[in-house]
Amino acid sequence: MSTAIVAPRLQHPVHADPFLALNYRFPDGEEHEMQALRAAPLLEPRQRVALTLLALGNLHAGVAEDMGITRQELQRMQQAASRVLRVPGRTPALIHAAYQHPAFPLPAPARGERPELTPGELNVLASYAAALPLHKLHQPYVVTRKQVTRDQTYLMAKLNARTPGHAIRRAWQLGIYARPGRTEEARARHQAGVPRTATASPGPA
Repeated sequence: MSTAIVAPRLQHPVHADPFLALNYRFPDGEEHEMQALRAAPLLEPRQRVALTLLALGNLHAGVAEDMGITRQELQRMQQAASRVLRVPGRTPALIHAAYQHPAFPLPAPARGERPELTPGELNVLASYAAALPLHKLHQPYVVTRKQVTRDQTYLMAKLNARTPGHAIRRAWQLGIYARPGRTEEARARHQAGVPRTATASPGPA
């Protein structure tokens, strides 16, 4: 009777260093975010990596594959992060809450003008940030479902976003959302490569 020889399972490289999954993921000029994420004290390393990959517009299946984990493990990571951040477990709300926290690195400000968003588009964006399903925005006596869908489509196009989580990241990069003390002047100085020396009044929340 022969005995099958089972080769030892090799450890996925990302298991040893989860930040390897972020290699070559950031656009030019945003690579410093990797170092900031490594040093951030908020959330566990794998949770920080997963949220960032999702914020960059990657789908859950792709993130799980890139991190060498199952979809169920990714879901558990998000649930654990939601308990720390004290927000619902929907991906856009988790990303928004992380960027609101002073211990989580912000993405680099985007170059170019901030797009003008209509009230309806801002409502869709706010629903992403608050984990509010889009159908909750549909009130027959206020706005039609067709209008909500149109607002969502235009919002994603204006922000050049692929997913709702990516839309949240783009909104932070464009200054639509900002932490207290981070203003348009600070954003302009950052874009021009001028060190930030002072803070001013809060930006829009």
